[in-house]
Amino acid sequence: MASLDYIAFAEQAEPSQSAAFEVDSYRLLESRDYGGSLMLTLEAADSLGLLGSLLGSLAELELFPLELHLERALDALMIRSG
Repeated sequence: MASLDYIAFAEQAEPSQSAAFEVDSYRLLESRDYGGSLMLTLEAADSLGLLGSLLGSLAELELFPLELHLERALDALMIRSG
């Protein structure tokens, strides 16, 4: 089974110029999971680059996903400050 060096692949990629996304609704809850984290649940219209844009915006705030649950109509992320 071949493996891919995801770090090297990401470093070589051009930054995405995807359009800003609009969140229809969200919920932010404090959680004890992972030694203290936040659970962000959101709804947004599905679009190309949505997840990348969301993760990029969170990274700018120094928030990084610990766990992702992705569904067609609902995404939930466990995030914590780096």
